[in-house]
Amino acid sequence: MTTLLVVNALALALAATTRRLVIVTATLPLTFVSAALMFRHVSEAGNGLSAWLAILAVFSVFFIAAGAVSRRLFPDDTGKPVADRSLDAMIAALMPAASALLPFLLLTMAIGRVAMPSPLPVFGFAAGLVAVLLTTGRLLPAGLLSPAALAGVLLVETSWMTFRLTGENACVSILWALGFGATLLLYPFTAATTFRDKRAPWIAAALSLVVHCFVVRRMIAVGAGEAAIVPMRDGLLPLLFAIPAFVATAIVRKLPGDGAARLSRLAWFAGAGLFLVTLAIGLQFDRESLTIAWALEGVALIALFRKVPHGGLLATGLALLGVAFGRLALNPAVLGYHLRGEVMLLNWYLYAYPLVALSLSVAARLLPKHFRPAALPVSGLLRAMSTVLIFLLLNLEIADAFTAPGTAVLVFEFSGNVARDMSYSLGWGLFALAMLVVGIAAKSRPPRIAGIALLSVTLFKVFLHDLANLDDLYRIGAFIGVALIAVAASFLYQRFATEKH
Repeated sequence: MTTLLVVNALALALAATTRRLVIVTATLPLTFVSAALMFRHVSEAGNGLSAWLAILAVFSVFFIAAGAVSRRLFPDDTGKPVADRSLDAMIAALMPAASALLPFLLLTMAIGRVAMPSPLPVFGFAAGLVAVLLTTGRLLPAGLLSPAALAGVLLVETSWMTFRLTGENACVSILWALGFGATLLLYPFTAATTFRDKRAPWIAAALSLVVHCFVVRRMIAVGAGEAAIVPMRDGLLPLLFAIPAFVATAIVRKLPGDGAARLSRLAWFAGAGLFLVTLAIGLQFDRESLTIAWALEGVALIALFRKVPHGGLLATGLALLGVAFGRLALNPAVLGYHLRGEVMLLNWYLYAYPLVALSLSVAARLLPKHFRPAALPVSGLLRAMSTVLIFLLLNLEIADAFTAPGTAVLVFEFSGNVARDMSYSLGWGLFALAMLVVGIAAKSRPPRIAGIALLSVTLFKVFLHDLANLDDLYRIGAFIGVALIAVAASFLYQRFATEKH
């Protein structure tokens, strides 16, 4: 190990003398591999955690020093346009964060290989690394060190929860997780003037609340059992984490500074608080709570955009709404997520699809009127997605009504059952009529066209499929029912739609 450290020291000195960043870039991965091999040898020799931590401490000094030297080699040119920045300067800006993650990776190896009933040695060492990184971040123009500290802490916590977390050490682990979360949250506020024009420390602070909410929840579940995480407690925990997010938002509003950096700080803290609140709401539903939380967060971010016009809020909100829609509308596995219940029609579809559809509709109304990226009518697309979800809900409920209780997968069939076939036809016809009414009332052409198209498909289905499988009496009744719908649609279109034009 001594020889390896001497070689590394010489490499750093050579890099500083020749101002060649490639020397440090090549040295880091080689040193990490060497350290990993050394740890393997220590583990096979039966040495305990103290040997691991001693070796890790030495290598950590080198990794952090390598990042600092790299940052000092080249001036900070992040204020320039990307086209004007030198490649070496951009690599040097990322090097401190990249090298800072390596000790955390080695620490996760120790968690997986060495028996340790208490989290104190591991989390204490991680706390030391975090302290060094955050102190270095105040001395060097290396804004990515706090996100690196958050990522490293998350690696250690995840590894601990995977391999070593038990009911006996859960309480101590929770206290450490809360300490890490509070440290990263408060860090940029302790030097608000220094980080006034930086974004990364504030982003890491906001994300720390969200990340540690999930970490603490997992630790509580292991410590007290999954039964302790009932829906109300599940919702209470995110609300408790949302409080510091909103307090931080209020403080950030009063900090000096203006421009894009201040707007970014407001967007991240307010967005984190809204995410935790919407997560708490979503967790009150026993099934597909995350999908509902995504949809609620999406519309909340778009609403926040009206107060804090940061483009990231709008993009993230639309992305979350798109993910929620895709999970319900484009995911065939949704038919088999849960067994069909004993009570007909009363299922998770009945609240998940309307809530996501409502979120899409509200988001369409909240979007700026002239928001058309790449000439796409985003508001219209959101309304169309909402309509698709309601139509899918109609079909899912009909399928559920004709599926036996306890069935693992919901099955769509359009033949072999007269009542089911006619239920689909009448449901489609009524839905088409409703779309036509909405289109006429809103003076909007797309819903009217969609309603007429769906009504045409329904008529074809009735005449070409349903009537051929019905007895005479049922055939007459079905014909009369669909005919009434068609006549009503024709009357409404001729009476009102033509008068609007």
